[in-house]
Amino acid sequence: DEVTARTGLDPPRTPAAPGRIDPLEPPELPLGPADLITPIALSALWLGAGILQPLGFVPTLAVIALLVVGAHILLSRRHRSSRPPRASVGAAPRTVVLAREFGLGAVAGLAGLVVTHAIARALFPLWPGGRAELGRLFAIVATDLPPALAIPATALIAVAEELLWRGLSHRALASKLPVSAAVAVGAAWYMICQAGLGAALPVAAALVLGTVTSLLRVWTGRLAASIGLHLVWTLGIVWVTPP
Repeated sequence: DEVTARTGLDPPRTPAAPGRIDPLEPPELPLGPADLITPIALSALWLGAGILQPLGFVPTLAVIALLVVGAHILLSRRHRSSRPPRASVGAAPRTVVLAREFGLGAVAGLAGLVVTHAIARALFPLWPGGRAELGRLFAIVATDLPPALAIPATALIAVAEELLWRGLSHRALASKLPVSAAVAVGAAWYMICQAGLGAALPVAAALVLGTVTSLLRVWTGRLAASIGLHLVWTLGIVWVTPP
């Protein structure tokens, strides 16, 4: 056009009107079959491991967790490649924003520990079997691997749960459902996948944890806060201050 012919430069680009797609700012790719099948398959593996509880239950979950991490990296890379790179979020560098959100989640995880202990103190006198139930699960974690390996494995499993249920699964659900329904269905799905352990307390905890972390994921738009919460709460409950 005239501006290009006179200056040799492209004219300034105005933002696309609301509701229109700007061809120079491509949207995220639509979800493909792999985005929908992968979280279902990985969730089935997780549920199956809980039901079967094979010898070496924690190492088995750790291997599944590594599969989750790999799947999340591959599928996220596919979607990220469809968008221009972002060096920052708002005015702050992206790493700073992620660190803040992780810290927010960690503080929420500490608050969750306080609430969990308060509930346990009120519940266990009314249900003595609850403490024995938790003791059985903690014994599995403590005996499957030496602490030097079990603690990192516990952290890996907690992170992988967020990548699977608040990452891959939430993305699939949110592509088909309203956000509120995606949060509710995702939390229920996460709870069902913990039911294979055959213990009531982890299932109830999974419903609450799944709901809170899903809301954090929706609020921030990222996984850093939910990972921070899950990591601090899980390590605290299993290794620092078990109820």
